[in-house]
Amino acid sequence: MTTSTLATALLDWNRRFLTTTSDLTKEKIADMFADNFTVIANGKTYSANHDNYFDFLNQFRSTIKSIDYDCDDFITDNDYVVIPMIAHIVRIDESNEKFAAILILQFNSDSKVILWKEVYVKL
Repeated sequence: MTTSTLATALLDWNRRFLTTTSDLTKEKIADMFADNFTVIANGKTYSANHDNYFDFLNQFRSTIKSIDYDCDDFITDNDYVVIPMIAHIVRIDESNEKFAAILILQFNSDSKVILWKEVYVKL
C-alpha cells in the first residue's frame, strides 16, 4: 500500500471514530497505530501506545459531533506522507471550528502509524 493510501484510510478512520458517538476501542486503535508510536503536536512530543492514546482520544472526541478534512495535497515518499489541510470540527453543541494544519505521518513495514506530527492553528 502507498503512504497516500494509508493516510487516506487513516483520515477516514478519524472521521468514523473521533466522534462522541463512535464505538472506539483499543483494538480499533491497533488497526491503524503501531504498539508504540510518537505524537508531536505543535512542538510537544508524546510517547504513545494503545492504552494512553485510547484515554487521550476519549477525552478529545468527547464533544465532537463530526470531523472532516479538506486536504490540499498528499506529498509522499516510501515511509512518509505530508498533508497540508483544513480540519473542520462540529461540536455536539453545533458550534464549528476550523484549523489550518500540516500533518506528517510515518508508517512502519506493517502499514501502521509510528509518527503523527502536526502543526495546527485555529482559524
